[in-house]
Amino acid sequence: MTEKKTYQRTSAGIYENETGERLEIKSVNREYAGRTKAPIYFLSRYNPTKKKFDYISGLFKTSKPLVLSYDTRDSLGIKTIRLCTFSENGDSITLQPKPEGKRAA
Repeated sequence: MTEKKTYQRTSAGIYENETGERLEIKSVNREYAGRTKAPIYFLSRYNPTKKKFDYISGLFKTSKPLVLSYDTRDSLGIKTIRLCTFSENGDSITLQPKPEGKRAA
């Protein structure tokens, strides 16, 4: 999956793309005892049928500033690591698959 989507901020924590898809990013408000790497934000997608946001994944720190990682699962249950990149001022985010590393020959 090489899908890359960019969303513009419409209000605090709410981002929308050109097709009208809306995402919400909220701070994590609880402790994760025993976890070495806990999420710092939650990522959710607006479901117009339910008229509420559905959880997608937690967003985790990476070694790069303004870049967070998250994972999704496809219909077969295979996990894909993706990246959420914030613009310098937070006015936009870009979601895309994590680039694959080089493999040894």
